[in-house]
Amino acid sequence: MAVNLAIRILGGEGSNRLHQVLRTERGLTYGAQAHMDTLKQSGDFKAETNTRSDATGVVLKLIVDEFWRLQRERVSDRELADAKAYLAGNFPLTIETPDAIAMQVVNAVFYGLPLEELQSFRERVNAVSATTSSAWRGRTCGRTGCRSCWSAMRRRSRRNWDRPDSRRSKPSNSATWT
Repeated sequence: MAVNLAIRILGGEGSNRLHQVLRTERGLTYGAQAHMDTLKQSGDFKAETNTRSDATGVVLKLIVDEFWRLQRERVSDRELADAKAYLAGNFPLTIETPDAIAMQVVNAVFYGLPLEELQSFRERVNAVSATTSSAWRGRTCGRTGCRSCWSAMRRRSRRNWDRPDSRRSKPSNSATWT
């Protein structure tokens, strides 16, 4: 649950950190999102935005910086409260139809979760505190592989994205980092 809230804070619907930094503060995009693609044993964090070609390097660096910030810093009480309100409030919409309920059951079975967790979703969302929300970092980003990935992205961002280089091909208008 803490990872869901962290991703919502980073790049969920409405006001989020990526939108704040990339759109509000810098005017580099019309919007930015972050998602989590989960698999049974692992998954990916993904950030997306549309930006001008000449700003793509800066945008990618800022996205990586925000991923790092989410890993290192405790989320604010306001960010957490907003993310919790969204997840808890949006959940009933994910079980409005028989098909939607069936999908929730299939997901629970696939991930080996007890079906009772569907009934206690809102309570589990609201039980997350700023302290427990930071616990996801050790479990999710504390693995050597994840640290290596973060380090590689940081090295690439410093080496390639901070300076213009005529030998590199021009980036596209869509900046996606996974």
